[in-house]
Amino acid sequence: MADAKKEDKTIGIGIGLFIFSLVVTIILTVIAAVPAFQAIISAPQTTAFAKMVMLPLFLLYTMGLIGFSAYSIISLYQFRENAVRIAQATIFLLLLDGLVTAYMGYLIEGAGGILYAVIWGIYITKSKTVKRRYPSDQRKLPNMEKMLVIAVA
Repeated sequence: MADAKKEDKTIGIGIGLFIFSLVVTIILTVIAAVPAFQAIISAPQTTAFAKMVMLPLFLLYTMGLIGFSAYSIISLYQFRENAVRIAQATIFLLLLDGLVTAYMGYLIEGAGGILYAVIWGIYITKSKTVKRRYPSDQRKLPNMEKMLVIAVA
């Protein structure tokens, strides 16, 4: 009995890989955002008004994606009751990011993002390990997190 409780307080390989992939996602988002910011600023065909609108929106979206990914990592690591819902919301945002990237003409990057979101979405919703460590009766997404997902999306 004591061993079962101890096992439930370990992260596990699958969740550990998901957390690692979110860390990599954060790093790659930061690396990819810098040239994108520079492209928006230096594009000669973009009007000043478009720059004033596009740059803050892109900055907010990027910071929101990074922040929500970090929040998912913390929630999963600390076994918070809403950790799975937060992870699902993060996966949804990453799916939207992949769809938007593909729509903008970057099909390979977009397809990779979509595939990433689908694989982790299936794992988070179907995994027995996730269900055991984060019981479904405790999975709630508070209103504040719902508002954050809507705001970032």
